[in-house]
Amino acid sequence: MTDGPPGDVWGVALDEPDVQHCEVCGAQLTPQEMADALESGGPVLCAVHAAEELPELDDEPPPIA
Repeated sequence: MTDGPPGDVWGVALDEPDVQHCEVCGAQLTPQEMADALESGGPVLCAVHAAEELPELDDEPPPIA
């Protein structure tokens, strides 16, 4: 990591090239998308593919046992 200010995703992204592009489509990520990927520790996804990973809000909640 770099010694840049907190939230300085550009410094981190330059050191970690795998955070610059979506794992699914290869699109260049925005600074916010890079920050989200780094904070979540999950897959590096663009906004389109990150939205596909979220559970559907229209689905009924799972039954409580």
